[in-house]
Parts: sequence; C-alpha cells; structure tokens
Amino acid sequence: MPGRSSLLGRFSALSAVTLAVLALSLGALMSRALEDLVLERAREDTAQFIRQHVPVYLKGIDLSRPPADSAASRRLADHVHEISIGSHIARVKIWNPARQVIYSDNPAQTGKTFTDNEELNEALEGKVEAEISGLDKAENAGDRGGFKRLMELYVPVQSPGSTRVDAVFEVYEDLSDIDRGLARARLKVWGVLAAGMLALYFALFGIVRNASSTIDRLRREELALTEELRRKEILSSLGELSAVVAHEIKNPLSIIRGSAETLRRESPQKPEDDQLLGFIVAEVNRLNTLVGSLLDFARPRPAHRSPTDVHEAVREAARVVASPETRVQLELGARRHVLQLDPDQLRQVLINLIKNAEESLEGGGEIRVATADEGGSLVLTMDDTGHGIPEEDLEKVFLPFHTGKATGSGLGLPIARKLVEAVGGQLRLERLPGRGTRVRLVLPAGEGA
Repeated sequence: MPGRSSLLGRFSALSAVTLAVLALSLGALMSRALEDLVLERAREDTAQFIRQHVPVYLKGIDLSRPPADSAASRRLADHVHEISIGSHIARVKIWNPARQVIYSDNPAQTGKTFTDNEELNEALEGKVEAEISGLDKAENAGDRGGFKRLMELYVPVQSPGSTRVDAVFEVYEDLSDIDRGLARARLKVWGVLAAGMLALYFALFGIVRNASSTIDRLRREELALTEELRRKEILSSLGELSAVVAHEIKNPLSIIRGSAETLRRESPQKPEDDQLLGFIVAEVNRLNTLVGSLLDFARPRPAHRSPTDVHEAVREAARVVASPETRVQLELGARRHVLQLDPDQLRQVLINLIKNAEESLEGGGEIRVATADEGGSLVLTMDDTGHGIPEEDLEKVFLPFHTGKATGSGLGLPIARKLVEAVGGQLRLERLPGRGTRVRLVLPAGEGA
C-alpha cells in the first residue's frame, strides 16, 4: 500500500541515519574511554614498577649529579638496564632537582639542563605526570622518527619516610603492544555496537511495520464501515420508497385482478378475449409477487424464533428447488446445529440462494452445499458451476433491483442478506477460480449435537 510503503521508507531512511550517527558517536566515545582507561592503567603500573625497583637497583648511587667517571657511568647504566629488562621502556632519563639530566640512554644529553619542561616541574613537586609524547621537547630532538607512539612518564623518587624528591625518572614507554591490543578491543567494540544497532534497527522496523499494518487495517475498516453506512442509508431510502410504491400499487392490482376474474366467470367471452383476460390475471399475479417482494424488503415481518435445525432446513430447501437439470449435492457436517431462528425466514433465505445458483447454471449443472464449524460459527458454503459473477459486481448484487438476469427482480439477494444480518450473521459472494460462484453464509453457532 502507498501509505504503508511511504511510512516504512521514511522510517528506514531516518532510523538508519540516526542509528549510524548514534553508533559512530558511541563508538568514538567508548574507544576514547577505553584508551584512556588502558593508558591510565599502564601509567600506574609503570610508575609502581619504577618506585619498587629504583631503591633496590640504585641503592647507594648518588642521584644528585652526573656520574663522576666512566666506570660510575657504566655502573649506573647497567642498573638502569636491569630495571628496564622485560618492560616496554624504550628511553630513560634521570633528572636531579636542579633539572639537570644526570643519566640518559642517549649519552649526548647527560649533564645538560632543560628548564622549559612543565611535566618535570610537576614531578619535582611529587606528582606523577604522563602524556602521549610527540617528542617535540628540546631534549627529544635526537629521538624523533624512531618510534610511532610513546607515553612520556615522569616518576618522582623519594627516600623512605621523606617528602623531598631526590630525583625524577623520565621513561618513554613504547605503546606498540598496547596499541595493538587497543585496536583489537576497538574492533570488538565496533562489532558489538554494529550488532546491537542492527538488532535495534530490525526490532524498531518490526514495531513500525506492525504499527503500519495496524494503521492500514484500521483505515480499511474505516472505509468498509463508511461504505456499509452508505449502503444502509441507500437501502433504508429504497425500502421506504418501495413500501410506499408497493402500498399504492397493491390495491389497484387487486381491483384489476378481481375485475378480470369476474369478467371471465360471469360474462361469456370469445376464446381470444378469455385468453387476454387470462394474460391480465397472470401478469397481475406476477406483479403481486413483485409487490410482495418489495414489502418483504422494505418491512420484513417480525421474526418468530424457535429452535431450528439448520441441516434439516437445507435438505428441505434442496427438495423444493430440485429439478432434473440441476443436481444439488449436500455435504453437511457431522455436527447437528440447532439455532434460535425463524424457520420460515431461514427457509426463504436458503431457497432464494439455491434458486439464484440454479438460474446461473443455464442448462443444468451442479450445486454443492456444505457446512462446517469455524471459530464458534456455523459456515454454510454453496458452490455452483455457473458462469460466475464479475469481481466488481460481487457487492453490487446485494443492492435492490440490481440483476443480470432478464426476468429477475433484483430483490432475492438483498432480502436474503437483510434477514441474515438481522440474526447477527453474514452473507457474501466469492468468485471461484476458473468458473462459478461461492455463497458464504455465516451464522452464530448454537447448540450442537
């Protein structure tokens, strides 16, 4: 349906864009939070590692100034190397409180003083400082281009029981392994987010599709109800008009018929005149039948309901309408249904339906009548092998005076539907595949046996 397709199309586009933006935002936030958490943990672990091992490996070494000779320098380098074994430390510097490099694994920096280092200043006050290094400080000039990404960490070293900072260890931790782990973690985060957003999208799509179907169904029901109200208004107006016309015609017809019968009975007539009077009586009888149908449609007589065996009523109607040219096949369910109905009205409905099917056969054929229980109702179907009714006329045939037959009044089916709906039932026609028509009569189920 256009409305449903439009609604689903708008939802699909809008929700896809919204969820994609949401997923990208959440993914970026979660990736950044994950990276911050991992780097913070690495910072704490490295700082703890330095604080634990420096007192052990550098015990007794003067960290206030650069080594006095090459032997002392080698000894300090060996101890630093022992501290760095098994870790991800790529570069090491040791600063004294005067901001002088007393050791560097880059010997060219040993003994130099650098004063424009904010992180070093903070570390000399006892704080652990860390940053992702771009190697843009003056003391890093010789290291640029050698690493992809490093974490620059400043760890203050203090004597036990003292608050004075004796030295600051500046270490550069290689983040290659951490970055690879972060890449795998980010991949999982994006995968989970993608799966979650897809699941959410399809869940919302299902909800919107069901809502769209409900809206379409309600719209169809509204249109059907509007059409039904319009049909009933038309039928009510036709019924009132038919009642007036039938009442005005009935009395003159009675006078015409009485006069013709009196003339035939009391005044000798020529054979040809008597035949004409017979034609008058026959046509008046036909018109009286039509007037009776008009009155039945306009003002059906009150129903006198009593326990009525539906199967027996079907058999009786089939016997009344039976003819040598038409075979009526009964396939009645095993369960016997006794409903509170007017037996005469039910018989009238069934006879009208079977006659209507018989007239559509045009030269003989078969009518199959079957009953079945469906959802608390008795369903009677009547299939014929006639020429069928065009799809566009399946509802029109229930309008008064609408008929495709040369001699029909167009009132049989409207009267039948009116009587059926009066007891809470339904009557409709269906076109059978290929050829023929199915009458579907639904009655509220009663007692069964």
